[in-house]
Amino acid sequence: MNIILANPLGAMVEGSMLQVVAFSIIIGFGIARVGEKAGLIKLV
Repeated sequence: MNIILANPLGAMVEGSMLQVVAFSIIIGFGIARVGEKAGLIKLV
């Protein structure tokens, strides 16, 4: 199992679900940490 994200887009193209989920969690955590500044992104 390779969880380390070398290329998130490549993982999506190859269908590496574990990497895609890990990338999504990292991005979600980052958006949550930004707070109100990410208001427009949270609406999407």
